[in-house]
Amino acid sequence: MNENITNSEVRELFEKSGFGYEVLTRENADSLRGFLADELKTYKNDIFTMTVARDRKKDFVQGVTFFIEVKGYIDDGRKFVHFKRREAISFNCDGFIGFAGWADSTNVQPILRAFVRWLDSLEKIRNSVESYYLQYSNSTVGSNVLWWGKNGNGYVTDLSKAHIYTREEAISHHESRITDIPWPKEYVDSKTRETVDTQYLKPEEAKNFNVDDTSEFVLIEDNYDGNDVYFATENYMHPTELKFAKKLQFGSLLKDMIGERREVWPFDYVESFKRPTVSIKSLKLKKAHEKTGIVIAKKRKYVQKFNCGGCGRFISISDYYSNGVCDPCAVHCGR
Repeated sequence: MNENITNSEVRELFEKSGFGYEVLTRENADSLRGFLADELKTYKNDIFTMTVARDRKKDFVQGVTFFIEVKGYIDDGRKFVHFKRREAISFNCDGFIGFAGWADSTNVQPILRAFVRWLDSLEKIRNSVESYYLQYSNSTVGSNVLWWGKNGNGYVTDLSKAHIYTREEAISHHESRITDIPWPKEYVDSKTRETVDTQYLKPEEAKNFNVDDTSEFVLIEDNYDGNDVYFATENYMHPTELKFAKKLQFGSLLKDMIGERREVWPFDYVESFKRPTVSIKSLKLKKAHEKTGIVIAKKRKYVQKFNCGGCGRFISISDYYSNGVCDPCAVHCGR
């Protein structure tokens, strides 16, 4: 970038990028400081030098401000100056982004270049997570998240059967119905676990499954997480993840079954029905979207209101179900 750019041009780039202040995480702020330090280091100026100043907690309280330290001579070399903290980039609470208001159009260039490079890096990160799943957030099945199925055909807990949306499609769905929440595919894929839906386990099929004395078995509890089975383990935990299931060979089964409400199933048979699911507890909305630039709308709380049957004014729920009218109307009507 050899041509000079202006403050307003850079602000316009930020606005067109679709990013907002939600991208100002500590990690991204450190990234911006790195670009700023790199540009100031290579900037040639015979009058003074500029370096990134140490950040302070209060710089991140009211908006976010990055400061630089300035040393050098001004007034044709007659006066030495040392400014320990001068504004470099400030993200103000009113949405205005400032760029070194003290500097002229030449000396502000390394700061503007650093900001543009930072925007480019955020865009590359966003492009790497362009695929999204869409959560149906009105309900779950046990602890499992419900996702829109392939081509929008119903809801599924099996992530392998979920539809994969582009960024534009995911945003469009969310804007039309805020309960459909987009999640970056890369983030969700890292949270999967393999569970087994009890609806697919058929005792008749299991009895006819090919087993021998070396075959492994698992014990399934008489309890469910939604439709998913719980497995018995060595440490008496009761997970739904198949990888934690305690595997037993045939000779030791009877001893483990004494006094327990458990079902015995061939492990290979149960494993054939494993599927990737995601626990609602494992998903963190803010963490998932810190680099996507997508703003998730908050659900509105529905508050039921009651009207007086006489004058129509709002009344309390107790008045509504006791008299159906407000106190003045109750006196007027003799209730």
